[in-house]
Amino acid sequence: MRYTLRIIATIIVSMALFNGTAHAQNEQGDLLFARKALHDGFYELAASRLQSFLKKNPDSSHKGEAYLLLGKCFYNKGEYKKALYEFNLIVNDPSSGELADDAFYWTGEVYFKLGEFDK
Repeated sequence: MRYTLRIIATIIVSMALFNGTAHAQNEQGDLLFARKALHDGFYELAASRLQSFLKKNPDSSHKGEAYLLLGKCFYNKGEYKKALYEFNLIVNDPSSGELADDAFYWTGEVYFKLGEFDK
């Protein structure tokens, strides 16, 4: 009986660890796909994947990167107000770290495109 319980406990722990690893790999895969689509000029496809990623993973440690990439998608599509919104999500998040520098840069690019030089 003890032996059976030990085997069952080992299986449950193994499954839980595998599930957590698979979820992290799935997150990375989604971001990699979106990054590649953005780089290749498929802005609508990248934006769609990023929005889906953010909806499925609202507490992801990669959400800042997703917002930045999404902002770049909107910027490249000429949707500057939407891009500005995404970049401001990063700028206003104290936990964004180094991503805030990139977001500040892209915020400046948006204001330049909009002709709002005083901001």
